[in-house]
Amino acid sequence: LGHISGLTKLQHLDVNNCNFTDVGVGHLVALANKDLTSLNIQGCYAITTAGLAHISQMVHLTNLNISECEEITVDGVALISKLVNLKNLEIARSYLITEEDLQPLSALAKNLTSFSIVGCEDIADLQHVCMLVNLVKLDVSWCREITDAALERCTKAMHSLAKLNLEGCDLITDVGMHHVAELINLADLHIGHCNLVTDVGDQIAVPD
Repeated sequence: LGHISGLTKLQHLDVNNCNFTDVGVGHLVALANKDLTSLNIQGCYAITTAGLAHISQMVHLTNLNISECEEITVDGVALISKLVNLKNLEIARSYLITEEDLQPLSALAKNLTSFSIVGCEDIADLQHVCMLVNLVKLDVSWCREITDAALERCTKAMHSLAKLNLEGCDLITDVGMHHVAELINLADLHIGHCNLVTDVGDQIAVPD
């Protein structure tokens, strides 16, 4: 990727599922203060904290997808939290990420409007996610440990939420739908494979 470091007009770069390494990310630092605002490295399994250290210098990024980068840990999340201009962040299926690891992301609360942690199985109470109070879109599908109590916490904090994906959240019940019904700006709701939600809960969340 050293060859593209001279593309100073580049705005969007998608290298998902490529054999992209920390060294390759380092070549992109030359674009850090240019026009690059969107970067997708989903599925680049070799990316580690060292690569995220380079990405943290790309201060103009507004859109970042680091999903399925399986080596990402709490140190990597802390580095990403330096990108305070981010509007969209996706860290889906990052299996080493725990609930507490998300705490540094509170630094992104001012501008972040879209957040995805699909399939992060150690995410349960959404304590730190709820600090992202300006979210319009939240995707926590297949985070199987999320509970009704976690939903209550979020609905009290996220008044701007318009899109919510809870698909595959097995512990959500009709009680959780009571909390979802408090999201007055909600326009798009996914609750497929939430086996404890009955037709009563559906009616609560999406009244006739």
